Amino acid sequence: MNERLINELYGLKVDQVLFGDKFTAAGYTFWLYHTEKSSEEEARERYILANHQHEQGEKGVWIPIQNRQGSFLSMIEGKKICLLGLGSVGESIVHELFGTKLAQFHNRGLRLQTKLEKVNMLGQWKGFWERRIDQLEQFWIEKSMFLPRNEFETIFVKVFPYYMGMTENAIQFLVDTEMDDKPQQLDRGTICFERYGQACYSSDSSRNPFHWVWDHPSRDLAEWVRDKFFMSPNTYHYEVRQFLQEYVQEMRPSLFSLRMLFARLLLPLQFFDTIEMFYLASSEGERKRLEDKLALDVKNAPQYEQFLRNFWISAEMPTVRQQIRLPEWLQ
Repeated sequence: MNERLINELYGLKVDQVLFGDKFTAAGYTFWLYHTEKSSEEEARERYILANHQHEQGEKGVWIPIQNRQGSFLSMIEGKKICLLGLGSVGESIVHELFGTKLAQFHNRGLRLQTKLEKVNMLGQWKGFWERRIDQLEQFWIEKSMFLPRNEFETIFVKVFPYYMGMTENAIQFLVDTEMDDKPQQLDRGTICFERYGQACYSSDSSRNPFHWVWDHPSRDLAEWVRDKFFMSPNTYHYEVRQFLQEYVQEMRPSLFSLRMLFARLLLPLQFFDTIEMFYLASSEGERKRLEDKLALDVKNAPQYEQFLRNFWISAEMPTVRQQIRLPEWLQ
C-alpha cells in the first residue's frame, strides 16, 4: 500500500493497514476499491446513492470520497481506484440482509429524487435480455457447426434451444406486464443490488455502492429467490416463504411488481452466467467446476419448472396466483 501517495491524494495518514486493500486513518476505516471500468460520472452517481442511503439511516455504507482535486477516481500504482470510507466512526457493518432489511433498504432508496443515468437499469430489462440471448445464439450457431471440443460444449449445444425458449417466454411475460398492468408509486425505481444473492451475504459487497444500481425493487426479490433455489433446490421452500412474507410486511408490492418478479424468475440467468464464466475462466479447475454446475442445472431443470409452477402457492400468496396467468408451458 502506497501510504505516501494516499497522503498526497487524500490528506490521510495511514494508521494501520488491514486486509483487502483496507486501512484505518483518523479513526475511520477506508477501502482502496479497484474499479477499472468506472467513469468519473458513474463514480459520482455512486456517491449520490451511498450518501443518500447513509443519510437515510442505512448502517455500514461505504461512501466514495473525493481526492484533493475533487475527483472520485485516482490512479495508484497504475490502478484506477475509488477511495471508500465507512459512514461513521466505529459504525458496525450489517452482515446479512433478508426480507425485512431489504424492504427497509428499498424504502430508503425510494426517497432519492436525483436523476441518474450511468447506474440506471429501470425499464431496460427487455433490451438487455434480448441482446444477451442474441449474442449467445450467435455463439451457439458457431459451436453447432463443429464437433464439440469438450463435455461442456456438448451440453451447451444440446440444451441451448430450451434456455432460449425460456428467455423468449420471460421477455414476452415482461412485455405483457408492461402493457397490461399499471405501475404504482412504489414501482418508480429504487436503489437495488446488481445481483442480490449469495454474494451479498458478504458485508463489504452488500454495502459497496459499486455493487448497486437504480432499478425496480423486484430485481432484488427475484435474485434472492433464484439464488436460494439453486443453493438448496430441495429445501428452499421455508426460507423463500419467510423472506417474501417479511418483505411484504414492510413494503406492499403492487401486482405490477409481483409480475415483474415472476418475469425475472422465468429468465434463465444462471445459464447465461455459467456459459459466460466458463469461457472467461483462467484455470482448468474453474472450467471443470462450471462444467459440473451446468450439468447439475440441466438435471435440475424439471425441478425449476415445478418451482415456477407452484411459486405463488409455496410463497403462500394464493390470491396472486389467481391474478397472474402462468405461461402455457407451465400450466
